Amino acid sequence: MKEGTDFTIEGIPHTLAGARDLWQRAPYHFQKWAVEQVDGFVTTWRTGDGGIDGRLYFALPNTPTLQSMAIEVKGGQEVSIRDLRA
Repeated sequence: MKEGTDFTIEGIPHTLAGARDLWQRAPYHFQKWAVEQVDGFVTTWRTGDGGIDGRLYFALPNTPTLQSMAIEVKGGQEVSIRDLRA
């Protein structure tokens, strides 16, 4: 059996074209995929989350508590520097 001839794998993008296709077909799945690409944890809320799509947890040297940062995913054709600053 040979991929592309006998079967096709769809789902997880491995190229820029695949990521664009996922964004166009399923924006929420694109957000989930993007958060997981940086080993983040996806938030379960789809609305009312303040734009936060996930969180990344990490430890700092000589710090006893776990730290976290918010992850916000933007995609599509109309993303501007203003979106990134917000």
